[in-house]
Amino acid sequence: FPLTQGLKMITPHLKKTSPLREEACKAAVTIGEKIVGTDPKSVAAAVARVVTVTKNSETASRAKVLIARSK
Repeated sequence: FPLTQGLKMITPHLKKTSPLREEACKAAVTIGEKIVGTDPKSVAAAVARVVTVTKNSETASRAKVLIARSK
């Protein structure tokens, strides 16, 4: 669900060792795109982790755009 609580629920899976890493990265970016206007600080923190752990270049690119939008 596109709320800050949704980001908090998936943040523990934004680790290189998590088997759900890529799914969590995609979810974080999708949620972040919907709430960046209302909670840019939480979005920036979550998607910064996405950039470091995802192997998907499209997900990383979307995360970088969100980091820029959250400033």
